[in-house]
Amino acid sequence: MINIKHKIGDSIQWTITAKNSNGIAVDLTGFSVNIDAYSENSRTPLFTIDSRTSTADNSVTVPNPATGVIQVIIKNTDNFREGEYYCDIQYVDSNGLKSSSNNFRLKVSRWT
Repeated sequence: MINIKHKIGDSIQWTITAKNSNGIAVDLTGFSVNIDAYSENSRTPLFTIDSRTSTADNSVTVPNPATGVIQVIIKNTDNFREGEYYCDIQYVDSNGLKSSSNNFRLKVSRWT
C-alpha cells in the first residue's frame, strides 16, 4: 500500500495515472472520477471530491483522458484533522459501471 504524508495547512496537488493490472495507462474517456479519504477508525470522511461537482478550491479532473492522468487539488487543508486515512479513487464509465483503485494511506499531521 502506498503511504503519503501531508502537513496540515499545505495544499494538496497530486497527479495520478490510472493503470491496469499490467501497468498500462487506462483511457478514461467518458469516465467521471471520485476521490475520498476516510478515517481508519470511524469511517469519518476527511474529504470527498467528485469530478462532476469539482470547484476551483477542491477538484479532481481528467485533463487528458486518453493518458489516464488524474489531477487532484485541495487548496485549503487548514481544517484537516490529524490522523491516518484510507484514500480511494473510483472511476465511473458512461454506462454507470464503477471500479475502484487500490486504497492508499494518507497520514495527516501538523509536522512532516
